[in-house]
Amino acid sequence: MVTRKMNIAVGLTGLLSLIGLAALLLLFGYVPAAFEPGYDIQVQLNASGGLAPGSRVRMADVDVGRVNEVRMVDPGDPTQGVHVRARIRHEYRIPAGVQVSVKATSPLGGSPVLDLSIADIEPPVTEYLAKDGSGRLTGRGAKGIEESLIAELSMALAPVGEQISHVVARFDELSEEWIHVGRNLRLLTDVRNPEEVDEGQVAGNLASAAQRLDTGLREAAKVIEGINAFVNDPEFRAKVDRIVANMDSASGKFEGAADGVAQLTGRAEKTLENLDAQFERLTTRYYAVADDLSDAVRSASRLIDEAREGEGTIGLLVRDPGLYRNLEDAASRAGEALDELKLLIEKFKEEGLRLR
Repeated sequence: MVTRKMNIAVGLTGLLSLIGLAALLLLFGYVPAAFEPGYDIQVQLNASGGLAPGSRVRMADVDVGRVNEVRMVDPGDPTQGVHVRARIRHEYRIPAGVQVSVKATSPLGGSPVLDLSIADIEPPVTEYLAKDGSGRLTGRGAKGIEESLIAELSMALAPVGEQISHVVARFDELSEEWIHVGRNLRLLTDVRNPEEVDEGQVAGNLASAAQRLDTGLREAAKVIEGINAFVNDPEFRAKVDRIVANMDSASGKFEGAADGVAQLTGRAEKTLENLDAQFERLTTRYYAVADDLSDAVRSASRLIDEAREGEGTIGLLVRDPGLYRNLEDAASRAGEALDELKLLIEKFKEEGLRLR
């Protein structure tokens, strides 16, 4: 009974081992030829690139078959290259224009693969390799692992390289701009003599302006110190106090004088009011006298006219030219005197009486 159990255990262990071995073989790309029916193709390479019977064949990153044979074309002449016979599964057709190469599957090692690239083939495909074993292809062996890694990294990093180039270009532009800014700042901060700037020998900048400002501040400080010394002088303070006291006294006297002037102005106003009243009465009387004189002159004129037209001694007397001219001159002068007196009265009413 014990022996039977041990036999069963040994058998199970062997079976599990075979299963594990098969899994490992499949993992490393090995599939027995008996399980891969298909058709053969002939490939000539300049070097095997690590290919060996059992290596996988891929097209468009899809496993399509396996390598069954790898040998030199002419064992006596290694320069003739390597002949590879591969088995392709029936469901896959190989375009006649594929690019053949050997590629490493992993940077850490592992069996390389025979790669059939269709990247340069434009659809639709019209020509395929025959499935009778006569199809032939030519390619090149795999590069070294370092070269393959460099090529793949170059392709993967190409977009990053373009971005880095763009960043570097922008950095160069910014560097130029910052260099320009630095030069301008240097021009602004270079030490320059204000006297040379005033003479026009050099242009002004921040340094010259700062020197001017510093000089002005020092001069202002000296002026302030002088003012403080002058203001804080006891003798000066005493003089200021006396001046203020004299101004207060003069202000009081001025107020008294102003009061006197105000009183005098009130009296003058009263005097003017009295003069205006008296002149008004005088004007009224004058107008009455002027009216009487006007009546007398008119009466005299009528009398003269009557005497001029009459006869007798009065008529002859009146007709005397000398007497007539004298009377006429007297009447004219009286009229002028009345007119002047009227103008004087009207001017007084408009302008008032002026006191000197």
